Amino acid sequence: MVYLGQSNWPPNWAGPYGPDMPLPEGEVGVLINAEDASHILRIPHCVLVMQHNRQEYFGALYFDHEGFLEKIISLLKSCIGRPIAEIGGIDVP
Repeated sequence: MVYLGQSNWPPNWAGPYGPDMPLPEGEVGVLINAEDASHILRIPHCVLVMQHNRQEYFGALYFDHEGFLEKIISLLKSCIGRPIAEIGGIDVP
């Protein structure tokens, strides 16, 4: 998956962090929510929330085409509760 020619997976995670709690990187954690957020920036994108080490983190996925975003949102919603690494291995038509 790409946005403006750049890979958009895995998302960059944001959330609570500190000296003893660095931000997670890559395909870690379990997906707990996925929502279309295009109404905020008028750019096709969604926000993911995942849980890792008993903390919640969020990341965004941006897309070039709104139609593809709709497919991804549907897929992600069906994957709630699954590991991010497992979701990353799904082939999207």
